[in-house]
Amino acid sequence: MTLSTRESEFAEHWPALAGATTAVGTGAALFSYTTNYFVLPLEAVEGWSRSAIAFGATIYMLGTAAMMPLTGLLADRHGVGRVAPVGLAGYGLLCLALSLLPAHLPVFYTVMLLIALFCSATSGVVFGPFVAARFRRRRGVALSILLSGNAVLLMPLAPVLTAAITDQGWRAGYMILGGLALLLGLPSALFATRGSSARAAAQDAATPRGATIREAMRDPAYWKIILGVVASTMALGGFLNQLSPLLVSRGIPVPLAASLMSLFVLMVVVGRIAVGALLDAFRPALICMLVMAGAAAGSALLLMEAPSPALCALVVVLLGAAMGAEGDLQAFLIARHFGLTNFAALFGTSAMCTSACLGLGALLFGVLYDGTGSYTAAILIAMALLLLAGLSFGSLGSGERTPQPATGQ
Repeated sequence: MTLSTRESEFAEHWPALAGATTAVGTGAALFSYTTNYFVLPLEAVEGWSRSAIAFGATIYMLGTAAMMPLTGLLADRHGVGRVAPVGLAGYGLLCLALSLLPAHLPVFYTVMLLIALFCSATSGVVFGPFVAARFRRRRGVALSILLSGNAVLLMPLAPVLTAAITDQGWRAGYMILGGLALLLGLPSALFATRGSSARAAAQDAATPRGATIREAMRDPAYWKIILGVVASTMALGGFLNQLSPLLVSRGIPVPLAASLMSLFVLMVVVGRIAVGALLDAFRPALICMLVMAGAAAGSALLLMEAPSPALCALVVVLLGAAMGAEGDLQAFLIARHFGLTNFAALFGTSAMCTSACLGLGALLFGVLYDGTGSYTAAILIAMALLLLAGLSFGSLGSGERTPQPATGQ
């Protein structure tokens, strides 16, 4: 039976959405969001420079990026139920290995690369098509919920993780991340894929609809989306990896900086859900442009030598909202402009750019800080990139496709 109301979509598919959200929330996204918690402890305990530590994040991001298109194809061919559990199991075990292996940079980099190979199977590239095929009227909200799992989990986890790293060392932090993937994420992935209704399963086997990959890549809208993704994630990746030490460098005490990072995580959730609802209700291109302009304005406030805690909180709110929106808008825009025929492959290319640029942004911020002793140059570059992203997203048309009778994705 065709779903006719927004409420019926959630009523029918909430088990799949809840399980997928939890699985995604304990995987690659959570690992990316927690990299900044390890910068200062690794610098203090192991004596590694911030650029050396950031290079580990870059290896992870680039490795994940390289795997995204392949992972999307594997998910299309073999199904989410086979790909995601392997990814969560491998990622969880490697986090545990990182907590036990000797603290040498070559070892650290090698494990980061191996984690990247598995983490791509724990991301929205795998679960995004799974959720998008089940939601039409509220696709923006559903995708925002899916991609908010890591931020929702990190709100209660952040103080626990910070305390564990402070009291027991950085190894305890990686042990916690590995345990979450194995004990929470893996069962949730199995629950999501096995608990789907027969109708939803039929949707996954979907009849083709929307643009082919070649058609999409001949459309200027595709390259505008990619340009916006590259520019925004390069900037936001630097803040994601270095925001806590950046705030400390601006005179914010370490405990307050940790609290502001919790606010950042909260705003990722709020921003993602709010922007998801706005994407469903208003012109998506305009919403994306306004979000990026707000993040650029927040970045500008960080150029002050000694910003007040209240001003720093405003910065964190703007950057967190943009970080949350960035993950949601990619999946939404690709589905809106190009349909679901090759959603996983197209979203895989977008996610590849996201992972690569998050890592490059982290490295850029670390290298510029080590070279200049300040984050000023990095902030200026980030502002320009965010404005470029806003212009690129803002130039998109409506792109809305007429829904076709669904037998799904």
